[in-house]
Amino acid sequence: MKILLVDDDPAVLQTLLAILKRNPALQITVGTNGPLAIENASSAGGVDLLITDVVMEPTDGFTLRQQLAAQYPALRAIFISGYDLSDYAAHTQGCDVFAKPVDADALLAAVAKVQAELPPPGPKPPRVLGAPRAVSAPTATPVAQPAATPVAQPTATPVAQPTATPVAQPKATPVAQPTATPVAQPTATPVAQPTATPVAQPTATPVAQPTATPVAQPKATPVAQPKATPVAQPKAMPSPKPVVAPTAQPKATPTAQPTAAPVAQPQATPTATPVAQPQATPTATPVAQPQATPTATPVAQPKATPTATPVAQPKATPVVAQPKATPAVAVPVPDVDLDEEIFGSDDLLNKRVGNYNIVWRIGGDEWGPVYVAVQTSMARPVAMKVLSEEVQNSDPTAKQRFIALARAKAAVKHATILSVYEAGEASGHTYYTYEYVDGVQLEEAREQGRTLGDPLILRIIKVVAEGMAYLQHQKIPYAPLEARRIYLGKDDAPHLGNLAVASGEAQQEAPEGIAALAEILAGVLPGGQSADPRLQALLDKMRLKENGGILSWGALQQAVKALEPKVVPVDAIKLTAQEEAAIRAVEAAKKQQKKTLILTTVGVFALLWVVAGLVWWKFFYSNERDHSAMIEIPAGEFIFQDGQKAHTDRFWIDKYEVTMGQYARFLDYLAANPTTEFDHPDQPKGKNHFPKDKYNWDIYYGRARAGKPARYVPIDLNCPIFNVDYWDAYAYAKWAGKRLPTEKEWEKAARGTKGFLYPWGNKFDPNRVNSGADYEDNPGPNTKPKVDGYVWWSPVDAIPGDESPYGVIGMGGNVAEWAETSDTRKPVARGGSYANKLPLTNRVTEIIPEHKFERLGFRCVSDHPPK
Repeated sequence: MKILLVDDDPAVLQTLLAILKRNPALQITVGTNGPLAIENASSAGGVDLLITDVVMEPTDGFTLRQQLAAQYPALRAIFISGYDLSDYAAHTQGCDVFAKPVDADALLAAVAKVQAELPPPGPKPPRVLGAPRAVSAPTATPVAQPAATPVAQPTATPVAQPTATPVAQPKATPVAQPTATPVAQPTATPVAQPTATPVAQPTATPVAQPTATPVAQPKATPVAQPKATPVAQPKAMPSPKPVVAPTAQPKATPTAQPTAAPVAQPQATPTATPVAQPQATPTATPVAQPQATPTATPVAQPKATPTATPVAQPKATPVVAQPKATPAVAVPVPDVDLDEEIFGSDDLLNKRVGNYNIVWRIGGDEWGPVYVAVQTSMARPVAMKVLSEEVQNSDPTAKQRFIALARAKAAVKHATILSVYEAGEASGHTYYTYEYVDGVQLEEAREQGRTLGDPLILRIIKVVAEGMAYLQHQKIPYAPLEARRIYLGKDDAPHLGNLAVASGEAQQEAPEGIAALAEILAGVLPGGQSADPRLQALLDKMRLKENGGILSWGALQQAVKALEPKVVPVDAIKLTAQEEAAIRAVEAAKKQQKKTLILTTVGVFALLWVVAGLVWWKFFYSNERDHSAMIEIPAGEFIFQDGQKAHTDRFWIDKYEVTMGQYARFLDYLAANPTTEFDHPDQPKGKNHFPKDKYNWDIYYGRARAGKPARYVPIDLNCPIFNVDYWDAYAYAKWAGKRLPTEKEWEKAARGTKGFLYPWGNKFDPNRVNSGADYEDNPGPNTKPKVDGYVWWSPVDAIPGDESPYGVIGMGGNVAEWAETSDTRKPVARGGSYANKLPLTNRVTEIIPEHKFERLGFRCVSDHPPK
């Protein structure tokens, strides 16, 4: 069974591949994205079962299944996802669905079920070809060519190949059974009839007699030599006499029986006699000499079959009987060529080198590849750099210099610099391992279009300055500072790569390195500039390599220390345990004094305060913030969907999704001024604009206004409006003097002109968006979010990291949004939500205007600047 395995996560892909390889009968093809998977499936000759992740880019798993099913109608599918797919029952109907991490036994059972339901691959019907020319004709010469020589070889090499298996299988008995001859052509019947005796001629009787010895003569020896393997070579496939081929396997059988030519044409039988003439012996000996006839003789002489099959070489018989030979040839090798940038093109993946199990490849440099490995003794992930064979072979001193480099790095002992653990040699590989950071390099962050805030920029400067000052103070030679040498962990903790080099190598001077750091940080600042003028002034001074600039790492440390309380005031306050205890004691005393004072006065004013508080809460209190800001989107071209160029005029779009508080004012207006002037022309008659229904709205709005949870989920007036259909969104936008965005306008505002897959870049980051990392379908009182902080919706301004290149917030998650197609003005739903991770290219067109979901809201646009 042919399986296509698709996942854009290298670690998951390796794990699934290891699980499926437990079944050696599976032919596995792999793809890291949809387009590559389709191409690989075509190269593999098709696919029976698709096993795919759902949330991928640029093609999701559902779309990939549809595209493949158009080419392979019998395709079956298994979906794998880290997200809840319960809302996509129509897409997953009839398919097994597995949540990550996948249970190995359950996956193999599902694969076995599909395998059992597939029809067995029966034999193909025989292919009838035109009558070949006589053996003695010039066109028959190929029969005696080297490619055909193995045909008559006594060893019957094809017998050992899957195509030759017919000799040992009942289905292949046509050669040895008179009734099987018609499988090739009805005229082949004479082979088994008495009239076929001329083929073998009376003198053929000596086949089993000493006169057959010439078959084993030295001249016949080449028949058993490795040269016989051409039978399985491509040259054997287009043999001019493939008449018998369809009986067993179409490819090699044609050449496995050159005697099929006489079989198919009785008139060719006499022509075989001249072939046996002495002058034909050198080139056609195996083909036409009487000793070649033994392959046909067993047909009429069952007793000769055992001795004729090996034809004086009994060693060939065990080859036919070896069951292990068939799977080795019939089952394609399941190893696949994965993306070299991710997996590498070597054989170290999933191998053990010394005390380390190599998991996947993450990069490389001039020395060789770099892997993520697991140190088995410590059960910890490490980065492993391996000296490549090419470098070793091209430079005799490479191994010595590689070890010297590892020793120099291992001498570095600093908290912010990545540590080197050990160097060694095992399994023929020289390597060293060092601390692995699960995160990104600043170079990657810059390429992804990611921008960093001022506090994090200052932390990076501090970490790099401390590390570089240490190297300088310890007089350790170091390599130039580069963006790829600065790391950000998952918690945004900065780390400095180990820049130590062997002695004698040139190193970067401090002013050069400080200036380089300023340029590196400019690449990850919004617009290349800091929003804080004091931090920007520091960066400008770092760029100066002469008087007035910062010329040493120690000086940079002092500058950061002076700036920290202003940019990162929280980090500037560090209290001792005694100071904290003293502060707590003072605060406790103050509280006691306040309590006494309050008790003496509250008796007089208690009732007045209570009444005033209730009045204020009822008529004046609101937890709502102002979210009326709009962002200007300039006119021009941008990248739409899968790379298409599109154009929009200038427009303004809401910076935030429409909130519950904003929508409530719309409903209050309609209650005070009943009207249909804002309704869509096609809106159903008698429809109101309450989200879902009035009862449902009263509950949710009441909870939001009071700031109390709904269904154990926090909610307030700053949360996005939801449970509104297309008609509701249209009416609100018109009431607000705006309109709904077209999907081109929506996508341009979300992706920018570079066509990012997510508002911040092309790499998904669950910490920057409310996208399902903490989603629970039925949250309870003990449900606690751990990643993005929200189980369901969040206030529209709660996650500023979900910001598009234009500054629009919340287009990557929270709630999906209503929009309109650009031509027909039909409703579509765009973007991801708090329940799923989807790229900005995702669009749901098969949606009716009346659909209402708790994860679907909207925002508005205007053709004019906001008032």
